[in-house]
Amino acid sequence: MRIPIGYHLDIYLKTQARVPLSIPVGNHTLISGTTGTGKTTMLWLLLYQTIKVLSPYGLDLSVCDYKNELDSLNECKRYYSSFEAIVSEIDRFYDEFQQVIKSGEKGTTYHRLVIDEFFSFMSNMETNSKVDKTAKQTYQRISSELTTLLAMGRSVGFVVTVVVQQAGVKNFSSSADRENFGNKIALGTQSKISAEMVFDMVDLSKIDYQKTMRPGCGYVYVQGETVRELVVPRLVNQKPLEAYVRSFLME
Repeated sequence: MRIPIGYHLDIYLKTQARVPLSIPVGNHTLISGTTGTGKTTMLWLLLYQTIKVLSPYGLDLSVCDYKNELDSLNECKRYYSSFEAIVSEIDRFYDEFQQVIKSGEKGTTYHRLVIDEFFSFMSNMETNSKVDKTAKQTYQRISSELTTLLAMGRSVGFVVTVVVQQAGVKNFSSSADRENFGNKIALGTQSKISAEMVFDMVDLSKIDYQKTMRPGCGYVYVQGETVRELVVPRLVNQKPLEAYVRSFLME
């Protein structure tokens, strides 16, 4: 199965035809883009489509948002914005993953952990770890859990989505973590450095990744496929979409 996230930009500009672009449900997803490029709209759309596509089969979805940018979800049971709550939810998600690994039974539920403002969250932990022993232990544990989930989680249905401004070395403990994202979405105009970091080990010779991109436009790469230009649908009225996501996370 695949989740629709937008349309082919190049085809739309040439013909005005909205040919859908989608990503596989089984891959970890990395979304990057500086302020104003449309990351939040992309995230809302991805949450909506994930629930729509996967909930009929059983979906365990939780959203961690360190800067509380998706504040319309504040009352939801599976929305976490405080530092302590996010740490606790990552631990829970990881513990369930370990239980499935030990049991040897994958089950039928799709497990999804979404972390918005990933860099801010990890940076806060790293800073505190330098002055506090307990904080250091927390930082090391969470970093290790996320690395393990990225390396092994998708084999048993545990998938992570991370949203960052830049997919640089400061955001991940190793380049191997970046490589484990089978779906990579980069919004906005890309510098040579940012493009090479996001689409590490991908042939970019035929992609004009430095051309000017308006908000909501960018690039998407699915492992085993080619990099494609993406346009995210403009949400004239986002409220119904937010209500749909909120209703699911309240359960």
